Amino acid sequence: MKKVKFLRIASVMLMLCLITTCAISGTFAKYTTSDTATDIARVAKWGVYVTVEGQDAFATDYGSGNVTSNTELNTNLDNDDLTTLDNVLAPGTNGTLTTVKITGQPEVKTNVTVVVNLDLGDKWTLADNSTVYCPLVFTVKGTEYKIDSNSEDMNEVSELEAAVEEAIVKALVGDECTFTTDDDGTTTATEVYDANKDFGAANSENDLTVGWSWADHVDSETDAKDTELGNKITADGTNNPTVSFTISVTVDQVVQ
Repeated sequence: MKKVKFLRIASVMLMLCLITTCAISGTFAKYTTSDTATDIARVAKWGVYVTVEGQDAFATDYGSGNVTSNTELNTNLDNDDLTTLDNVLAPGTNGTLTTVKITGQPEVKTNVTVVVNLDLGDKWTLADNSTVYCPLVFTVKGTEYKIDSNSEDMNEVSELEAAVEEAIVKALVGDECTFTTDDDGTTTATEVYDANKDFGAANSENDLTVGWSWADHVDSETDAKDTELGNKITADGTNNPTVSFTISVTVDQVVQ
């Protein structure tokens, strides 16, 4: 009897041993390979703002009744380049041709493109229509640009236009910028900037004001020439000296 009881106990212990061995072998005795990866990102900051002013470069009057345009005179003017035909210029007037401001610090590479056109036409001549006379002075970053009969590089209206346009694009995108001028006199410049360029930094080139002026009195000879310009004005606009100015500034992401 004792023998049978012993065999039963031995059998139970053997079964428990086998069960324990299987459990242990199932836990520790196996091949396994694994890998885990995780990442997180956010959208890169753009935050670029471009402000270009120039719609009020010229006016219909300049205060105190000194200079005021005549609406009836402008009725028949034929000049599609001018958006507001009532605007006038005269000796003693001045204003801001444009202000441009670029701000922001984008986290992407950028390309800045500036397109500018200053069109003075071909009527800035004296009564004989052959002698060039344009008394307008343009100021870009403190430098004055004007026609000078004593200068080999600035004695034609087209040369003044080109000089002002070049000064504007270089002031906005740097002296080393690449620029071209097409047949109609429009100058286009472009410059590429690395990511994190701070356009709004102090003394940044991306902040510009361009002024214009017409002196009220220099000497009697100048007064006489100014008078000749004023006497050329006609209702049909065929002989009128005019100023037309357009500028656009675009900032794009560079995608490579």
